Amino acid sequence: MKNPYVKITEIKKTKVTDAQKSLWDGLVSLWKRYSIYQVSIKQLCQESHVARSTFYVCLLYSTY
Repeated sequence: MKNPYVKITEIKKTKVTDAQKSLWDGLVSLWKRYSIYQVSIKQLCQESHVARSTFYVCLLYSTY
């Protein structure tokens, strides 16, 4: 049986994942209510229904 879990190093940089799309949608939603400087990572993850660790993985693989 093949392991269903993907290692962090196997995530492709060019593909937009569901988590990234959810984070973006959550950020846009929060921007409508708060200034960008008032939005925390905790708020963003709660709004997006994404774990904080997933946020950091997306951040790591979306930077150059």
